[in-house]
Amino acid sequence: MITEEVLATYRRIGGDLDGLGRWVPHQPLEVERALYELARLLQQAVMVTSGLTDADFADRIRREVEHASASPEIAAKIWELAG
Repeated sequence: MITEEVLATYRRIGGDLDGLGRWVPHQPLEVERALYELARLLQQAVMVTSGLTDADFADRIRREVEHASASPEIAAKIWELAG
């Protein structure tokens, strides 16, 4: 589940998941999994916001973002990050 804590951690490390251990050592596994899920969804959301996808793909990603987010506010912040 992507929470405010996960978004804050993602912003703090600047999306550098490879450097996660250097930036935030001893991250709980649940948060680490959510960070990788956030990165995956952001990559796809950027494609949607850039107009590079068809309507079916865009709808699927919107549903995935909603499902993975702890709240509608978190989903909106993910779309903001996607630009």
